Amino acid sequence: MDYGVEPDDATREVPNPKWITIDAKLRAARERVAEITRRVGAAAALRELGVDRSRGALLDRTVRRELRAAISESMRLDRRRAVIPRRIPIGEPSHGDVIKLSTERKHISNVIKMVA
Repeated sequence: MDYGVEPDDATREVPNPKWITIDAKLRAARERVAEITRRVGAAAALRELGVDRSRGALLDRTVRRELRAAISESMRLDRRRAVIPRRIPIGEPSHGDVIKLSTERKHISNVIKMVA
């Protein structure tokens, strides 16, 4: 196996690691909003059916506060993600020479792997 390297184009674009991190946090925040919304819907359905008559007003206030916080967090992360570029040149985040595996050797080793 050969691990030879050659210079790479520093202007080639790659996914931005900062955008990926914020996007993961945003997905988690949106999932939190959806989870709270599902809980509210289930509780409302049970109250509507007359099955659950527990402390509805207190629960509603608590859930509303929780939902409001989750939505504001989701909106904050969405605004942060909007200003971060989705893709950046590969030379921007690295602190050294931009290199890649030797193309010819890489193709040969990939062919051998596929045959095996």
